Amino acid sequence: MFSRILVPVDGSSIAEQALESAVKLAKTFGASLHLVQVAPGPVSGDYIVDVHLHEAVLRRERERLQTHLDKLGDQLTQTGLSVTTRLLEPGTPGPELVAEIERDPVDLVVMTSHGRTGVARMFLGSVAEYVARHAPCPTLIVRPKKDEGHD
Repeated sequence: MFSRILVPVDGSSIAEQALESAVKLAKTFGASLHLVQVAPGPVSGDYIVDVHLHEAVLRRERERLQTHLDKLGDQLTQTGLSVTTRLLEPGTPGPELVAEIERDPVDLVVMTSHGRTGVARMFLGSVAEYVARHAPCPTLIVRPKKDEGHD
């Protein structure tokens, strides 16, 4: 039923809670996992004085994120799963994730919701909701565990 499962991560423990469900599904269906993260982009504002310093900070952050993705991928590969990782270009997470799915199709997206409600959700939006509404495949949204807190 599923041969390729995409799992978006963002470096938070909440986002990585989706891995447990994704791993179970991957093992059940013999599917591969595709871990992705949207890279941070430039910050706009007058307080950025040194553009080169800002670019260096972003480059280091992207390297850190890629290292984290690779580490997650390696850990999952050691359990016998087929895993790929990809750090996506900077952008708005929801649209970037949907664009990735359209570029490199998957059968299922497994992700957590950060559990924002009320005003926070109104201003920050919901990446999970965006992906569920716009992805050309089913999306499984895993509710974060209450004892984990929010990152």
